[in-house]
Amino acid sequence: RDVVPTLPPSIAYRQIGREVWVDDAGELTYVMSWAMRHILPARDSVWYHPLLSYFRLLNRAFMRKTRWPYLSRFRGDSAIREALDGKSL
Repeated sequence: RDVVPTLPPSIAYRQIGREVWVDDAGELTYVMSWAMRHILPARDSVWYHPLLSYFRLLNRAFMRKTRWPYLSRFRGDSAIREALDGKSL
């Protein structure tokens, strides 16, 4: 029910076989049950995977674990800085 694992391998992307679901609070789920996969909405479009949302959600997960914000080398870019600060979707 997710479009990304169905993409063929390329130079820029390769599925390694372990899907991780990151919720809006930054909670990570590694092995999702059959029921949860069917309850949650399908992510059947690449539009569900914008790069800035990964910065935002993974920063939340990092902060939950370490209590510190992630210090990205790309923080100088205003869009990434806003995502890390939780201001963008």
